[in-house]
Amino acid sequence: MVLISSSVAEEGLPGPGPYGTAKSGLHGLARSLAWNGGRDGILVNVVAPGFTLTDSRPDIPASVTDALAAATPTHRLSNSDDVANLIVFLGSGANGNLTGEVIRDGSAVARAPHIGGQSNTGYRSARKPDLLTGRTVHWRRRYG
Repeated sequence: MVLISSSVAEEGLPGPGPYGTAKSGLHGLARSLAWNGGRDGILVNVVAPGFTLTDSRPDIPASVTDALAAATPTHRLSNSDDVANLIVFLGSGANGNLTGEVIRDGSAVARAPHIGGQSNTGYRSARKPDLLTGRTVHWRRRYG
């Protein structure tokens, strides 16, 4: 079983609170289902794609997609085939024992907060521009 989540479940996004909440709920559901079905050979995982290039996003300027791609380890954004191939693998016999996991594609880190310093409270925070809206976003994440 493969559940489809989103990087919004972990990174958050200004505005769509119910969307991120629902998607993050899939992460816990997958772990519970993995325990419940594991003895019967049922594997349950979550795919959490990040910004994915699709035909439904033709109006996004190249400068935005280039900036998002530059923020990924591979310097490219995933496309729908990349995500589909991951889903096919997870649901195939080639996946022998991977279960209860949240798998992020390479684009999922494009909005991830990997900047800013760690404070003495154990939180990392920074202000950074949201490349889709142009607004400055403040984030805080607990580490440790």
